Amino acid sequence: METSDTEGRMAAIGKALEGLTGMAESRMSGVPTYTVVREVGPGPEGPAA
Repeated sequence: METSDTEGRMAAIGKALEGLTGMAESRMSGVPTYTVVREVGPGPEGPAA
């Protein structure tokens, strides 16, 4: 079962770029990758009530 909507997202990005003046080029090739910049966890726990 395919759950990715990559084609739909790329089409939406392309349509948005069409409305811009000037030049824009896509630098996305292949599968999108993500980099973890900072992990956010729960804050400090207060005293037990």
